[in-house]
Amino acid sequence: MDPTTYTGYRAHTKARSTGTTVILLDGIAAGITTAGDGDGRWCLLCDDHGGIVTFDTQAQARTELAHPDQWCPDCQHARDDTEVSA
Repeated sequence: MDPTTYTGYRAHTKARSTGTTVILLDGIAAGITTAGDGDGRWCLLCDDHGGIVTFDTQAQARTELAHPDQWCPDCQHARDDTEVSA
C-alpha cells in the first residue's frame, strides 16, 4: 500500500538500518488511541511489522523516523539476530 494513502499521513522513509518503511502519522486523524499511554498524538508506524510508537511532538517523532530498530519489536529482534551472527 502507498504510504501517502494512510489517514493522518505526514511523512515516510525507508529506514537504512532495517530496510523497512516507517510512516509518520497524526494519531488523532488516523484514529489511533494514544490517551492513557503517557505519549502523544504523533505516531510512527513500521509498515512492515505493524509496530507503533507515539510522541508528544511531531519533531520528536521525526527524530526517530529512520530508527525503527529502536522502537519496533520485530526490527529490534532482527537487529539483535544480525549482531549475534556477525
